[in-house]
Amino acid sequence: MDQETSIKFSLLSIGSLLVAASFTWVGLYAFQKVLPGVVTGFLLFVAGYKICWYGAHHEGSLNDLKAVVLEVSRESFNELFSKPSNYILILIGVTCASYGTLLFAEIIISFKFPQAILSGIFSSLGYVLAHEGVNEVPI
Repeated sequence: MDQETSIKFSLLSIGSLLVAASFTWVGLYAFQKVLPGVVTGFLLFVAGYKICWYGAHHEGSLNDLKAVVLEVSRESFNELFSKPSNYILILIGVTCASYGTLLFAEIIISFKFPQAILSGIFSSLGYVLAHEGVNEVPI
């Protein structure tokens, strides 16, 4: 197996494990009604997703990958200070989606129609806000 294939396989494997573990984390904390734990789980999911993305789309050597990751990190850090509204939208969106997930876990245990509606509203609103913050385009 050449270096490029090894990098792709490694990134896809690590990212996939992190995605799976993050949703276990989300479920665990949602049923314990711990909102910061659910938020953390979703943020771990985003990290795993991004690692998978690099694995699927990366071309080149390990040094090429390091250069791309450093450049993206530098750009993200610069954007944080020049355009904080995107990061605020992401944080609000992830928190809303996390709260919707927490409500969803509660309705699995004891169904209440109003709570089901709120779960859907918060989950959908959170997704839309985070999507806008990440991609700068509404869905």
